[in-house]
Amino acid sequence: MVWIKNLLRLFKIGRIILDGPSPSSQRYILGHRNIFVLPSGMGVIFFLCVFIIIFIGLNYQNNMALLFGFLLGSTGFITVIYAFLQLHGLAIEPGGAPDVFVGEVVHFEIVMEESAGREREVEIWCGDKGHRVVIESGGRVTSFYEVRARKRGWVRAPKFEIRSLYPLGIFRAWSILRFSQKCVVYPAPKPPPPFVDKEVEADEVREDRGEVLQGLEESTIEHLEEHLDGESYRRIYWRVYARDGRLVKKVFKGESSAVRWFSLETFKEYPLEDALGFLCYLIKKAQEDLCEYGLILDGEVIYPSCGELHMRRCLRSLALYGLG
Repeated sequence: MVWIKNLLRLFKIGRIILDGPSPSSQRYILGHRNIFVLPSGMGVIFFLCVFIIIFIGLNYQNNMALLFGFLLGSTGFITVIYAFLQLHGLAIEPGGAPDVFVGEVVHFEIVMEESAGREREVEIWCGDKGHRVVIESGGRVTSFYEVRARKRGWVRAPKFEIRSLYPLGIFRAWSILRFSQKCVVYPAPKPPPPFVDKEVEADEVREDRGEVLQGLEESTIEHLEEHLDGESYRRIYWRVYARDGRLVKKVFKGESSAVRWFSLETFKEYPLEDALGFLCYLIKKAQEDLCEYGLILDGEVIYPSCGELHMRRCLRSLALYGLG
Protein backbone atom coordinates (compact mmCIF):
# COMPACT_ATOMS: atom_id res chain seq x y z
CA MET A 1 0.00 0.00 0.00
CA VAL A 2 3.01 2.27 0.36
CA TRP A 3 3.48 2.52 -3.40
CA ILE A 4 -0.17 3.60 -3.79
CA LYS A 5 0.34 6.43 -1.28
CA ASN A 6 3.50 7.50 -3.09
CA LEU A 7 1.66 7.43 -6.43
CA LEU A 8 -1.18 9.57 -5.05
CA ARG A 9 1.36 11.98 -3.58
CA LEU A 10 3.02 12.21 -7.00
CA PHE A 11 -0.32 13.03 -8.65
CA LYS A 12 -0.95 15.70 -6.02
CA ILE A 13 2.43 17.30 -6.67
CA GLY A 14 1.75 17.24 -10.42
CA ARG A 15 -1.61 18.94 -9.91
CA ILE A 16 -0.02 21.66 -7.80
CA ILE A 17 2.69 22.23 -10.43
CA LEU A 18 0.15 22.56 -13.26
CA ASP A 19 -2.90 24.13 -11.59
CA GLY A 20 -1.54 25.65 -8.41
CA PRO A 21 -2.93 25.12 -4.90
CA SER A 22 -6.53 25.71 -3.87
CA PRO A 23 -7.52 29.39 -3.42
CA SER A 24 -6.61 30.69 0.03
CA SER A 25 -7.17 33.88 2.01
CA GLN A 26 -4.24 33.02 4.28
CA ARG A 27 -0.69 34.07 3.60
CA TYR A 28 1.82 31.66 2.13
CA ILE A 29 5.33 31.08 3.44
CA LEU A 30 7.35 29.52 0.64
CA GLY A 31 9.17 26.32 1.58
CA HIS A 32 10.06 22.87 0.31
CA ARG A 33 6.36 21.98 -0.13
CA ASN A 34 5.64 24.69 -2.70
CA ILE A 35 8.98 25.54 -4.34
CA PHE A 36 10.03 23.64 -7.46
CA VAL A 37 13.43 23.78 -9.16
CA LEU A 38 14.27 22.58 -12.69
CA PRO A 39 16.89 23.52 -15.29
CA SER A 40 15.98 26.43 -17.51
CA GLY A 41 16.51 26.40 -21.28
CA MET A 42 19.96 27.87 -20.76
CA GLY A 43 20.60 25.25 -18.08
CA VAL A 44 19.85 22.40 -20.48
CA ILE A 45 22.36 23.83 -22.97
CA PHE A 46 24.87 24.34 -20.15
CA PHE A 47 24.73 20.73 -18.93
CA LEU A 48 24.79 19.45 -22.51
CA CYS A 49 28.06 21.33 -23.00
CA VAL A 50 29.39 19.93 -19.71
CA PHE A 51 28.52 16.41 -20.88
CA ILE A 52 30.33 16.98 -24.18
CA ILE A 53 33.44 18.29 -22.39
CA ILE A 54 33.53 15.31 -20.03
CA PHE A 55 32.93 12.89 -22.92
CA ILE A 56 35.82 14.41 -24.87
CA GLY A 57 38.03 14.25 -21.77
CA LEU A 58 37.26 10.56 -21.30
CA ASN A 59 37.68 9.76 -24.96
CA TYR A 60 41.04 11.46 -25.29
CA GLN A 61 42.13 10.83 -21.68
CA ASN A 62 42.59 14.55 -21.16
CA ASN A 63 42.67 15.28 -17.44
CA MET A 64 42.39 19.04 -17.93
CA ALA A 65 39.15 18.59 -19.89
CA LEU A 66 37.82 16.25 -17.23
CA LEU A 67 38.76 18.67 -14.46
CA PHE A 68 37.15 21.57 -16.30
CA GLY A 69 33.98 19.56 -17.02
CA PHE A 70 33.55 18.36 -13.44
CA LEU A 71 34.24 21.89 -12.17
CA LEU A 72 31.51 23.32 -14.38
CA GLY A 73 29.11 20.51 -13.45
CA SER A 74 29.63 20.92 -9.71
CA THR A 75 29.25 24.68 -10.01
CA GLY A 76 25.97 24.19 -11.88
CA PHE A 77 24.57 21.81 -9.28
CA ILE A 78 25.51 24.12 -6.42
CA THR A 79 23.30 26.82 -8.00
CA VAL A 80 20.29 24.58 -7.30
CA ILE A 81 20.67 25.42 -3.61
CA TYR A 82 20.99 29.15 -4.26
CA ALA A 83 17.98 29.12 -6.58
CA PHE A 84 15.90 27.40 -3.90
CA LEU A 85 17.06 29.77 -1.15
CA GLN A 86 16.09 32.78 -3.26
CA LEU A 87 12.42 31.92 -2.65
CA HIS A 88 12.63 29.96 0.59
CA GLY A 89 11.08 31.72 3.59
CA LEU A 90 9.44 34.48 1.55
CA ALA A 91 6.04 35.38 3.07
CA ILE A 92 3.28 36.37 0.63
CA GLU A 93 -0.21 37.55 1.56
CA PRO A 94 -3.16 38.93 -0.46
CA GLY A 95 -3.90 42.63 -0.71
CA GLY A 96 -6.75 44.62 -2.20
CA ALA A 97 -8.32 44.56 -5.65
CA PRO A 98 -10.07 47.78 -6.77
CA ASP A 99 -13.22 47.55 -8.88
CA VAL A 100 -12.84 48.30 -12.61
CA PHE A 101 -14.92 48.60 -15.78
CA VAL A 102 -15.15 46.01 -18.54
CA GLY A 103 -12.09 46.21 -20.76
CA GLU A 104 -9.80 47.57 -18.05
CA VAL A 105 -7.02 45.70 -16.25
CA VAL A 106 -7.62 44.33 -12.74
CA HIS A 107 -4.63 44.68 -10.42
CA PHE A 108 -4.64 42.10 -7.64
CA GLU A 109 -2.27 43.31 -4.95
CA ILE A 110 0.07 41.04 -3.02
CA VAL A 111 2.35 41.87 -0.10
CA MET A 112 5.76 40.16 0.09
CA GLU A 113 7.84 40.16 3.26
CA GLU A 114 11.48 39.13 3.61
CA SER A 115 12.67 38.00 7.05
CA ALA A 116 15.84 35.99 6.34
CA GLY A 117 18.11 39.03 6.18
CA ARG A 118 19.09 38.95 2.50
CA GLU A 119 17.98 40.83 -0.57
CA ARG A 120 15.68 38.97 -2.97
CA GLU A 121 15.05 39.56 -6.66
CA VAL A 122 12.04 37.69 -8.01
CA GLU A 123 9.66 37.85 -10.95
CA ILE A 124 5.85 37.76 -10.76
CA TRP A 125 4.06 36.20 -13.73
CA CYS A 126 0.38 35.82 -14.54
CA GLY A 127 -0.26 34.33 -17.95
CA ASP A 128 2.22 35.85 -20.39
CA LYS A 129 2.80 39.07 -18.43
CA GLY A 130 5.40 39.49 -15.74
CA HIS A 131 7.58 42.03 -13.98
CA ARG A 132 10.57 42.05 -11.66
CA VAL A 133 10.42 42.92 -7.96
CA VAL A 134 13.34 43.62 -5.63
CA ILE A 135 12.78 43.03 -1.90
CA GLU A 136 15.30 44.61 0.43
CA SER A 137 16.77 42.70 3.34
CA GLY A 138 14.08 42.53 6.05
CA GLY A 139 11.80 44.62 3.87
CA ARG A 140 8.14 44.51 2.91
CA VAL A 141 6.99 45.23 -0.65
CA THR A 142 3.54 45.62 -2.19
CA SER A 143 3.31 44.41 -5.77
CA PHE A 144 0.56 43.10 -8.05
CA TYR A 145 -0.39 40.71 -10.82
CA GLU A 146 -2.92 41.66 -13.44
CA VAL A 147 -5.70 40.20 -15.58
CA ARG A 148 -7.93 41.76 -18.23
CA ALA A 149 -11.62 42.19 -17.24
CA ARG A 150 -13.66 40.85 -20.15
CA LYS A 151 -17.18 40.70 -18.71
CA ARG A 152 -19.15 42.30 -15.90
CA GLY A 153 -19.75 40.69 -12.52
CA TRP A 154 -17.36 39.09 -10.10
CA VAL A 155 -13.86 38.29 -11.32
CA ARG A 156 -11.78 35.99 -9.14
CA ALA A 157 -8.01 36.05 -8.88
CA PRO A 158 -6.28 33.54 -11.18
CA LYS A 159 -3.19 31.60 -10.26
CA PHE A 160 0.11 33.41 -10.54
CA GLU A 161 3.75 32.39 -10.42
CA ILE A 162 6.70 33.69 -8.47
CA ARG A 163 9.96 32.66 -10.10
CA SER A 164 13.69 33.30 -9.90
CA LEU A 165 16.65 32.51 -12.16
CA TYR A 166 19.20 33.49 -9.53
CA PRO A 167 22.19 33.25 -9.57
CA LEU A 168 23.37 32.09 -13.03
CA GLY A 169 20.10 31.56 -14.88
CA ILE A 170 20.67 27.84 -15.45
CA PHE A 171 18.07 26.74 -12.86
CA ARG A 172 14.61 28.15 -12.47
CA ALA A 173 12.95 28.10 -9.05
CA TRP A 174 9.22 28.83 -9.01
CA SER A 175 6.11 28.58 -6.92
CA ILE A 176 2.49 28.72 -8.12
CA LEU A 177 0.06 30.44 -5.77
CA ARG A 178 -3.62 31.35 -5.79
CA PHE A 179 -5.49 33.65 -3.41
CA SER A 180 -9.25 33.93 -2.91
CA GLN A 181 -9.29 37.58 -4.01
CA LYS A 182 -12.11 38.98 -6.10
CA CYS A 183 -13.42 42.29 -7.34
CA VAL A 184 -16.46 43.64 -9.18
CA VAL A 185 -16.29 44.53 -12.86
CA TYR A 186 -18.73 47.29 -13.84
CA PRO A 187 -20.36 47.47 -17.29
CA ALA A 188 -18.45 49.49 -19.86
CA PRO A 189 -19.94 53.02 -19.97
CA LYS A 190 -21.63 53.86 -23.28
CA PRO A 191 -23.23 57.19 -24.23
CA PRO A 192 -26.96 56.59 -24.63
CA PRO A 193 -28.52 57.08 -28.06
CA PRO A 194 -30.58 60.21 -28.75
CA PHE A 195 -34.28 60.08 -28.02
CA VAL A 196 -36.11 57.90 -30.53
CA ASP A 197 -39.22 59.62 -31.82
CA LYS A 198 -42.30 57.63 -30.90
CA GLU A 199 -45.68 58.05 -32.49
CA VAL A 200 -47.76 60.59 -30.61
CA GLU A 201 -51.26 61.43 -31.78
CA ALA A 202 -52.26 65.05 -31.37
CA ASP A 203 -55.91 64.27 -30.67
CA GLU A 204 -55.23 61.59 -28.10
CA VAL A 205 -52.30 62.71 -26.01
CA ARG A 206 -50.51 59.99 -24.09
CA GLU A 207 -50.61 60.22 -20.29
CA ASP A 208 -48.69 58.55 -17.47
CA ARG A 209 -51.48 56.01 -16.86
CA GLY A 210 -51.16 56.75 -13.18
CA GLU A 211 -47.74 55.10 -12.85
CA VAL A 212 -45.20 56.92 -10.72
CA LEU A 213 -41.74 56.00 -9.49
CA GLN A 214 -41.58 54.09 -6.24
CA GLY A 215 -40.94 56.36 -3.29
CA LEU A 216 -42.57 59.42 -4.93
CA GLU A 217 -46.12 60.34 -4.09
CA GLU A 218 -48.57 61.57 -6.70
CA SER A 219 -49.04 65.28 -6.51
CA THR A 220 -49.76 68.23 -8.72
CA ILE A 221 -47.26 69.49 -11.28
CA GLU A 222 -45.22 72.40 -9.98
CA HIS A 223 -43.24 73.26 -13.14
CA LEU A 224 -41.61 71.80 -16.26
CA GLU A 225 -37.94 71.16 -16.96
CA GLU A 226 -35.88 69.98 -19.89
CA HIS A 227 -35.74 66.20 -20.16
CA LEU A 228 -32.23 64.74 -19.72
CA ASP A 229 -30.84 61.65 -21.44
CA GLY A 230 -31.51 58.49 -19.48
CA GLU A 231 -34.42 59.79 -17.44
CA SER A 232 -37.66 57.86 -17.56
CA TYR A 233 -40.01 58.64 -20.44
CA ARG A 234 -42.91 58.43 -17.98
CA ARG A 235 -41.97 61.87 -16.69
CA ILE A 236 -42.19 63.48 -20.15
CA TYR A 237 -45.06 65.92 -20.60
CA TRP A 238 -46.38 64.56 -23.88
CA ARG A 239 -48.84 67.42 -24.38
CA VAL A 240 -45.92 69.82 -24.94
CA TYR A 241 -44.15 67.31 -27.17
CA ALA A 242 -47.27 66.95 -29.35
CA ARG A 243 -47.54 70.73 -29.65
CA ASP A 244 -43.98 71.83 -30.48
CA GLY A 245 -41.75 68.69 -30.33
CA ARG A 246 -39.84 69.75 -27.20
CA LEU A 247 -38.98 67.13 -24.58
CA VAL A 248 -39.81 68.43 -21.13
CA LYS A 249 -40.47 66.57 -17.90
CA LYS A 250 -42.93 67.16 -15.09
CA VAL A 251 -41.62 68.22 -11.69
CA PHE A 252 -44.10 67.66 -8.86
CA LYS A 253 -44.53 69.70 -5.71
CA GLY A 254 -42.16 68.66 -2.96
CA GLU A 255 -39.74 67.07 -5.42
CA SER A 256 -36.25 68.47 -5.92
CA SER A 257 -35.63 69.52 -9.50
CA ALA A 258 -31.97 68.43 -9.21
CA VAL A 259 -32.88 64.77 -8.61
CA ARG A 260 -32.37 62.44 -11.55
CA TRP A 261 -33.96 59.02 -11.79
CA PHE A 262 -32.43 56.35 -14.02
CA SER A 263 -34.39 53.24 -14.90
CA LEU A 264 -33.55 50.11 -16.86
CA GLU A 265 -37.02 50.23 -18.39
CA THR A 266 -36.00 53.37 -20.27
CA PHE A 267 -33.77 51.24 -22.50
CA LYS A 268 -35.82 48.06 -22.55
CA GLU A 269 -35.75 47.92 -26.36
CA TYR A 270 -31.94 47.59 -26.33
CA PRO A 271 -29.86 44.50 -25.47
CA LEU A 272 -29.29 44.12 -21.74
CA GLU A 273 -25.54 44.75 -21.81
CA ASP A 274 -26.00 47.91 -23.88
CA ALA A 275 -28.75 49.16 -21.55
CA LEU A 276 -26.54 48.60 -18.49
CA GLY A 277 -23.73 50.45 -20.25
CA PHE A 278 -26.03 53.42 -20.91
CA LEU A 279 -27.04 53.56 -17.24
CA CYS A 280 -23.42 53.29 -16.17
CA TYR A 281 -22.52 56.29 -18.34
CA LEU A 282 -25.42 58.37 -17.02
CA ILE A 283 -24.58 57.57 -13.39
CA LYS A 284 -20.97 58.65 -13.90
CA LYS A 285 -22.10 61.84 -15.62
CA ALA A 286 -24.57 62.66 -12.85
CA GLN A 287 -21.84 62.14 -10.28
CA GLU A 288 -19.53 64.48 -12.19
CA ASP A 289 -22.34 67.09 -12.24
CA LEU A 290 -22.75 66.63 -8.44
CA CYS A 291 -26.46 65.89 -8.87
CA GLU A 292 -28.57 63.62 -6.72
CA TYR A 293 -29.70 60.55 -8.61
CA GLY A 294 -31.54 57.30 -8.01
CA LEU A 295 -31.63 53.97 -9.80
CA ILE A 296 -34.46 51.54 -10.56
CA LEU A 297 -33.64 47.97 -11.63
CA ASP A 298 -36.85 45.95 -11.76
CA GLY A 299 -37.70 45.39 -8.09
CA GLU A 300 -34.58 47.10 -6.71
CA VAL A 301 -34.77 50.81 -5.96
CA ILE A 302 -31.78 52.87 -4.85
CA TYR A 303 -33.08 56.19 -3.57
CA PRO A 304 -31.47 59.47 -4.63
CA SER A 305 -28.20 60.53 -3.09
CA CYS A 306 -24.76 61.69 -4.22
CA GLY A 307 -21.15 60.85 -3.53
CA GLU A 308 -18.53 58.24 -4.31
CA LEU A 309 -20.08 55.53 -2.13
CA HIS A 310 -23.51 56.06 -3.66
CA MET A 311 -22.06 55.88 -7.18
CA ARG A 312 -20.23 52.64 -6.40
CA ARG A 313 -23.38 51.16 -4.91
CA CYS A 314 -25.30 51.94 -8.10
CA LEU A 315 -22.51 50.66 -10.34
CA ARG A 316 -22.23 47.46 -8.32
CA SER A 317 -25.98 46.87 -8.72
CA LEU A 318 -25.56 47.28 -12.48
CA ALA A 319 -22.56 44.93 -12.51
CA LEU A 320 -24.35 42.15 -10.63
CA TYR A 321 -27.78 42.58 -12.25
CA GLY A 322 -29.21 39.27 -13.40
CA LEU A 323 -26.18 37.23 -12.31
CA GLY A 324 -27.82 35.69 -9.25
